Order: sequence, then C-alpha cells, then structure tokens
Amino acid sequence: YITQTGEPSPRRGRWLAGLALMLTLAGLALGAGWLLSASRSGPVETIALGLPSYPVPDFTGSDPESAAAAVAEFRWAVASTEEYRDGTDPGDLLSQTPEPGVSLGPGATVSLVWSLGPQPRSIPEMFGRPVERVQELIEASDLDVGTVTEEFSETDPVGTVLSATIDGVPAQPGTEFLPGTSIDLVISAGPAPRVVPDLAGMTVEQARVALEERDLTLAVVEDFSTSVADGLIIAADPAGGAELARGGTVTATVSLGLPFVTVPDVVGTPVSEAIDELRNQGFEVVINGTIGASVIATRPIAGESVRLGSSIEVISSN
Repeated sequence: YITQTGEPSPRRGRWLAGLALMLTLAGLALGAGWLLSASRSGPVETIALGLPSYPVPDFTGSDPESAAAAVAEFRWAVASTEEYRDGTDPGDLLSQTPEPGVSLGPGATVSLVWSLGPQPRSIPEMFGRPVERVQELIEASDLDVGTVTEEFSETDPVGTVLSATIDGVPAQPGTEFLPGTSIDLVISAGPAPRVVPDLAGMTVEQARVALEERDLTLAVVEDFSTSVADGLIIAADPAGGAELARGGTVTATVSLGLPFVTVPDVVGTPVSEAIDELRNQGFEVVINGTIGASVIATRPIAGESVRLGSSIEVISSN
C-alpha cells in the first residue's frame, strides 16, 4: 500500500490507527480484570499519595480536653464517650481505639472511653424491716451502715427501721449513691414508757380510768388501814412517778378500813384500870357505873372481834 511517491497510502494509515486503539482497549480490559480478581481475593494495596500519617499517642493520664487538643493537632476527629466502671475514678481513660502506636492520616477518628467512676448502687428497701436484715442488704449493695439510733414508736416493733439518712438528708429506697456511702439508721425502741400516776386516795374505779388513759392496767389487793378509809387506795406498786412499759400492770392496795381486834378481858379489875387498858388498845370507852368500883362486865364481851376504835361499854357495880 505504497504510492508511487514512496509514502504510505491513506488506507494503510487508517488500518494502523485502528490496530493501536484495539491494543489499548485490550490492555485496559486486562487491567480491570486483574483488579477485580485481586479485590475478591484480598485487600488492594493503594499507592500513597504523599499525605502525612502519625502514630496515635497513649492518652492514659489525659483528660478529655487535653486529648481533644492533641487529636486536633494531627487533624484527627475524636469520639469521646463515658461509662461507669467499678475500681476506677472519674476521668480515668478506660480504652482508646486505635491502640497507641497505630499510624493514622488526616481525617481519621480516635475513639476514647472515659470513666464516670464506680457504678452507683441503689438503696435497698429498709423501712419496717428488722435492722439486722437491713444491715445485710446495705452491705450487699457495697454501701456502709453508719450510726444506728433508737426512737420510740407506738406502732413499729422493737428493732425495725423507721427512717434512714445520708449526711442528714432522708434516703429513700431506689435512689442511687456511690459505693461506700454511709447510711444512718433510726430504729424503733418500741412504745414510750408510761409514767405511773399517783393513785393514793383514789377509788378503784378512779384508778382504773387513770391507768387506762396511759395504756396501763390495774390489779387490786386489799388490806386493813388505820389511816385510809374503807374503799380508798392506800398505795400502789410501782408508785406514782415511776415509768412502766405500755400495757404494764400497777398493783393498788385498797383499804378495808380499820382492822378487827379482840376485846380484852377487863372483868374484875378496877374501872379506872380497865379504862386505861381499853383506851391504850384503841377503843372508845363508855362507863356504866361507878368509877371506883370493879368491872363486872363489858359490852361487847371479852373475846369478841370488833373494829379497832369501836366503843366498849364498861359496866361496874354501883
């Protein structure tokens, strides 16, 4: 395809150009196939474009602010999160991704997890429970039992928890506090003691009412008295002013009046001597006869039982 002038013909030039185009397309197809095969069998290594990379520092001991400033210097982004973890202090670095020493280029992200401190503990149910059980529940929650004081209660059994405080502030079950927080408890000492009223000189019914007003009960015993009238209280045990537990019993001694005594035998003695003897024994004496004579009889007669202070009639001869 050479003309007479010795130069290639136009037809041959077009053929050579087409051949070159076919070879180029075949090369591109072969390269694409190789890339596809490599991507299926593993990662494709890329050629660095000259961007700088830096090793990730160890942020242990840093705080979120200083870590953010260090990351910004390398044109990295930072993703900070926080979580509770026992055995750590607030602000401790719990983890970082990537690990220290890994190289990153601009635009990469460093993830940091910071501690909020130990996981808070919930205060257990306490009120109305025996203090021994409450102490077990508090300690099982990694909390501490502080001071335990008593308070009188008309309704709660002895030893049950009435209230709880933390640093003087009421502590309610379900609220959360850090491990080691001290909880002060107030427990029931049972009903307040009752002060026994002074029952001396009261009737039995008056005493019973006075004691019932104080949630106390009355027991009665009887005895003779030379000073307290029949039916009135001589004394009580415990005495007025003493303290007694709610429901306790006060024993009152009720007067039966003057005791009974035996009339002495004064028959045959001078009337004057009989008068002295009877009066010395607490009797009233009525004379029936002559004082200078001898006693021939008494009324009541000797040996009878009469009330102390009774009147004895002395009868003498005229």
